[in-house]
Amino acid sequence: MARQTGPIRLKGKMGDLRFGDKTVRPKGGISKTRMETDPAFESVRHNMVEFGTAATASKFVRRAFRLLLKNVADAKAPNRLLQTFKAIIKTDSVNLSGQRKIESGQLQMLKGFEFNNRAQLATKFFVPAIINVQRAGGNVVISMQPFIPADMLTPPTKATHFKVIAAVAEINFLTGPVTTNQQDSGTPLPIDTNTTAPITFDLPITTNSTETVLVVLGVQFYERQANNQLVALKTAGSNSLAIAEVSKI
Repeated sequence: MARQTGPIRLKGKMGDLRFGDKTVRPKGGISKTRMETDPAFESVRHNMVEFGTAATASKFVRRAFRLLLKNVADAKAPNRLLQTFKAIIKTDSVNLSGQRKIESGQLQMLKGFEFNNRAQLATKFFVPAIINVQRAGGNVVISMQPFIPADMLTPPTKATHFKVIAAVAEINFLTGPVTTNQQDSGTPLPIDTNTTAPITFDLPITTNSTETVLVVLGVQFYERQANNQLVALKTAGSNSLAIAEVSKI
């Protein structure tokens, strides 16, 4: 290979040549045809296909809950969700590498996924929730017993009130979200030592649905201001949302 010894310095690409600090070489890289057909790159092709499958699944989940995520999810949540789906694909023991599917993997790995690592639901809200996915009845019922907010929440510094949020989505990991429904606990409740009433959500799904059902729970905090108005807190470490249940047939 020829080496440049004169005072003229070039760096970058020109035509079919690539110029380095002191070298010139033909523009390299593996051709698309070789990448698609060479047996030596079979595992690479499999990884590319499964990466795309995981990326699509992550996009579908984020699309299903986008109205909740816009004020909750941290910047790295999409990448963490993608990594979770990549791990789920690897648990598919039915299909061959490169053909593995989300639905054939262990989707329960999604349970407990936190959309906001700066305010995880597991560290903010300690009230047990009973979740009953009733496919035949076409609904998801979530029940919480009465509790004392001051004992069962870890609120941000300025928070004076809160709401509990619940949502359900039916997702087909080939075509996308089928239905999404969400509810909240109503008028914001004070964070004090008074016992709340029971909290119940009744979220509709398609009767006899055969799709994967994801249930998320979250908590939204509020601050009472000097004018007595309640304002929702939107700072990064304020609100929480997590996948609380995964149901598949």
